[in-house]
Amino acid sequence: MLKEKEGVKSMIMAQITQEEWDTCNFQEGRQEGIKEGQQGERRKLIEAVLDILSNEEIAPRFGVSIEEVEEIRKQKQ
Repeated sequence: MLKEKEGVKSMIMAQITQEEWDTCNFQEGRQEGIKEGQQGERRKLIEAVLDILSNEEIAPRFGVSIEEVEEIRKQKQ
């Protein structure tokens, strides 16, 4: 399986230019940065309502697990 992956990777690398590769990596990095930023904003909002709502109310509203809310609550204390 690993040999097959390396073979496919080699074929792809042979067919794209360095500029295309750099653009692809830039786009992936940008997407990761956006995601991290959104998670940071979500965390700030969760922290803002910790004193108002229960873990069970927060989790579905922000699309996170109850365990994640519990962890944020612990870290804030």
